Amino acid sequence: MSQERHSRCADVGNDGGALNLSPDELVGRNQHLLKELQVARTALIKERTRLKNREKTKNLPLLKPQSKARLDQITRQLTQLEEALLDLLIQSPKKARAFDILCLLLGLGAITAMTILVECLEIGTMIDKQIASLAGLAP
Repeated sequence: MSQERHSRCADVGNDGGALNLSPDELVGRNQHLLKELQVARTALIKERTRLKNREKTKNLPLLKPQSKARLDQITRQLTQLEEALLDLLIQSPKKARAFDILCLLLGLGAITAMTILVECLEIGTMIDKQIASLAGLAP
């Protein structure tokens, strides 16, 4: 049984043509940097949400200005991260083009477009049916 299975595998894998496999594209260094910036941005968004929620329950006058100062700092840091994300994103002509196309869609802003391009590496490499399936809209 083992020899039979081995010989069938050998027949299929002689030239790789039977499976029509193609190598995956390498993820560039920029993609790793984009992901790192996106993770940092997500952490700041979570911290901002936490601070805003806690703001409602603060009773001590000392804590309110501290919270406001931290929220202002987070806002500045978010702006810096978003600018860095955009700068890095447009260094790749392919991603810059995809970003421009995504921004043309009604209701889709720059932040959402950047997030899609960082999180969904498949964008721009799939046909319509594959995209619908990825989004859960088709079987």
